[in-house]
Amino acid sequence: LIRNERNLGFAGGVNVGLRHATDVGADYVWLLNNDAEPLPGTLDTLVHTAEADKRIGLASPVILNSDDNDAIDWHGSIWRDGVYDYTKDPDTYARWLEQAPNQICLTGTALLLSRRLIETIGLFDERLFAYWEDTEISLRAATAGFRVTVVPEAAVRHACGNEALDAENRPPYYYYLMTRNELLVLRKTGAPLRTVYWMLRRAVRWWSKPGLNSRQRHAILRGVVDGLLGRGGAPPI
Repeated sequence: LIRNERNLGFAGGVNVGLRHATDVGADYVWLLNNDAEPLPGTLDTLVHTAEADKRIGLASPVILNSDDNDAIDWHGSIWRDGVYDYTKDPDTYARWLEQAPNQICLTGTALLLSRRLIETIGLFDERLFAYWEDTEISLRAATAGFRVTVVPEAAVRHACGNEALDAENRPPYYYYLMTRNELLVLRKTGAPLRTVYWMLRRAVRWWSKPGLNSRQRHAILRGVVDGLLGRGGAPPI
């Protein structure tokens, strides 16, 4: 158990564990959210898959929603032309994998990282603090020539809740980080201006969403400004 003296965010906190694990000789490191429950054999399946193909740098199980009778909540993501999308459908993921294998992104909920990946591309980007750091490292891994893949035979149950019902109750820093960090990732990936414009339009629609309070809306606007200016780190709000 490693206790940090301050909140380093998801990226910084995870990096502390990754450094320790690699220092003691781990071949793989498995990130597992504290509210995620692996199904039997999940870790074995992930490691065996990675061992069978040394090109794999990142691997993730399927995420089941324990708040919705274990329905599939996530079966893969893609970052195509600077636009993020995810799917719950195995067939859609299979099509993405065939069409754009270098644009597959994974979630950090139960992410397996290989030692070789960590030694090659480094750790999570701590400027992102929390949110979008899993997308960023997925893109960086693919750019470096590693495979990024979902392992359909492995699964974890996760308390995903209901996004529509939870939106009004999320703290302002969530809206700030989600808005700012998407722009920071767009900057890092050299996304075209039209993509940034599309993202800004989405931020405006998000800001206009009924039910959000003034602090949440202010956080979105602050996230837009800081994202465009390239400011990272812990949320100032």
